[in-house]
Amino acid sequence: MATRIYRFTVTLNAGQTNNGQGGNPAQFSISPPQGINRTIVEIRPWGTQPFEYQGYYDTELYHDIDSNDINTYHRPHFVGLLITYTHSYIAQMTNLGSSSGTFGVDIVVEETVASTGGGGGG
Repeated sequence: MATRIYRFTVTLNAGQTNNGQGGNPAQFSISPPQGINRTIVEIRPWGTQPFEYQGYYDTELYHDIDSNDINTYHRPHFVGLLITYTHSYIAQMTNLGSSSGTFGVDIVVEETVASTGGGGGG
């Protein structure tokens, strides 16, 4: 088992989202390779302007965090979401402020070897 911390950052204009559409920056994505499972342990969204953080498991909205709901920008949110091969966790930030700013999220992940479905015993 290994612990990894992914740090994603992006600069966004007022009202802009990193959704990869039009001229917008691309979303952040965590996709495990074959044979590895990644469990998201905690997320720490932050920004220099008010923001909205949305985390998706594939296309399903899993997290929706507004900066007004966070007492401290680096306050962790404990998760425990297992991401397996062929699936992705996608992180998206929206600048809710009136000027450009820097935004990001630190995602703490535990990596394990995926089970091969074998048995054991004697």
